Amino acid sequence: AIEKSSVAEPTLKDSTEQIVGSARRRLALVGTPLDVEGVLAPDDAPLDWKKYDGKIVLLHFWSIESRASLQDLAGISAACDKFQDQGVVMVTVNLDKTRTQLNKSMALQKLPWPVVVSADPKLVGFENPIAAQCGVDAIPFLVVIGRDGKVAAVQIRGDALELKLATMLDAKDDSAEKDDAPPAKKTPADDAKKSSQFSPQTLPTAGFVAFDEPSVPKKPATASGETLVDAKALANKKSSDDAAVKADDNPYSPRADLTPAELGDFILKMADKPKSIQARPGFAEAVVEAADRILATPAAEKLQLIAVTAKFDVLHKKACAGDDGADKQLAAFVSALKDDVRPKIATSVRFFQLERKVIEGDAVPVENIPGLLAEIKDYAAKEKLDARHLRLASSTVRVINRLADGDEREKLFVEFGNLFAKASDKELSRYGKKLAKPPETKESELVGKPLELRGVTALGADFDWASYRGKVVLVDFWATWCGPCIRELPHVKKLHEQFKDRGFEIVGISLDKDQDALQEFLARNQLPWTTLAGDETQELATKYGVRGIPTMMLVDRAGKVVAVSHSSGQLVPEIEKLLAAK
Repeated sequence: AIEKSSVAEPTLKDSTEQIVGSARRRLALVGTPLDVEGVLAPDDAPLDWKKYDGKIVLLHFWSIESRASLQDLAGISAACDKFQDQGVVMVTVNLDKTRTQLNKSMALQKLPWPVVVSADPKLVGFENPIAAQCGVDAIPFLVVIGRDGKVAAVQIRGDALELKLATMLDAKDDSAEKDDAPPAKKTPADDAKKSSQFSPQTLPTAGFVAFDEPSVPKKPATASGETLVDAKALANKKSSDDAAVKADDNPYSPRADLTPAELGDFILKMADKPKSIQARPGFAEAVVEAADRILATPAAEKLQLIAVTAKFDVLHKKACAGDDGADKQLAAFVSALKDDVRPKIATSVRFFQLERKVIEGDAVPVENIPGLLAEIKDYAAKEKLDARHLRLASSTVRVINRLADGDEREKLFVEFGNLFAKASDKELSRYGKKLAKPPETKESELVGKPLELRGVTALGADFDWASYRGKVVLVDFWATWCGPCIRELPHVKKLHEQFKDRGFEIVGISLDKDQDALQEFLARNQLPWTTLAGDETQELATKYGVRGIPTMMLVDRAGKVVAVSHSSGQLVPEIEKLLAAK
């Protein structure tokens, strides 16, 4: 892997600030001008960035040592081909640690687009000034720059990229007079030019080296992969970067010739990858593919257990992140193994079956809730709780909140909070301690009183709560690790879309401690409202007695709390009443 070198080992605080800083720079790119400086490899000729004025530029960051980079180059080049006659060009920025390997490879194969490197030979890899300016800390990375020189989007691929380019070109056509002249006909030379475009299969074996690592991160955890394009337009497309990746197109997929033993080794290596890589499109699909190929053979018992455990794990992680497809796959896989008597598999099956019952707790009759909670309590008391139990814990709190008796709810919060507080996972342990601690303010005491919010947004700006006066506001306390929060988000989005033109706003308050995970989630999901983040959100939750999440507070035009709920649907009548009042 390519990692940033340093004289002294950075502290955890320094690393965290660096990660968050990079994420903020990436998120801030869209809509801002971008000037690229450097020299062109291999001859060190100065880059004339002005020559790209009036063109749409696909600025691609890559490295020889990244297999994903090489495959991504081919895909981006193909998209560029479709629009090159309309002024779309490709410029690449190489982030290899040394120029020697790059120059050697380019001597063997001339590339069809400019390759930019730093004018300072010491600033290589992720120290390249343009990479630092853009907050690039993992590759491949793509920046789309419009004709006006401003960034239009980052990290989009496939249909999403082509849709964005078509939209940008259509916008220019609409604003300019149409040319009556027919389009120029393509010549055989044009076709020959396209056929010579880069393909990873044409790379000389002595030149570009594709390592086993499908992507090259700079740090173990990073908020990469922002897709800052029109969410509504992408929703109408059949596929996008976050859609399931076909095996043939998946850079993470295991080779077709691997034996069951080699597939097992592949799964174990994938499990050691950084979280940022494991969250990328195609990663989970590759692990599932490897597991299914092992299970389809008469493999040894140990290999079968590795395969089953890995498939459970990657599907569960995607399901917890809100992927409905993965959740359905997980449910089907659990059902298929419900009669398996092997202890390790049977234990996992029992957990997933219980978790499913709790997730579907909204459909459980109220009179049956005590029995379900007793079952959860018995399980939690016997098991060693860890990160995979976060969804179970947050869903349990949602079930408790269905009970009408406030004293009973309080007793259960303390009991389950103490159980969750013993977890080895810091996030779950922290959540349990918060549950077990009596609140400073009860939810019922908030109604009729002013709500005062302060802090910093996820993009690093100071939050201006005063600017929301005169509007009806839904304040949503949530977290990326909270299963009920993720399931509630589509309903919250629907509320925003339904009432946004009538003076209705939403403010999200993230209780995530892992700011990198939050940045990645926001980049993937593009929530159309402001989200507060950081340590101050924990203080707000404590101040206003937030125990379980999601917790939603409806605030009137004067800034006073009108209602508190754990379901956005329950607040709709009150929202409509407030918006109708003058």
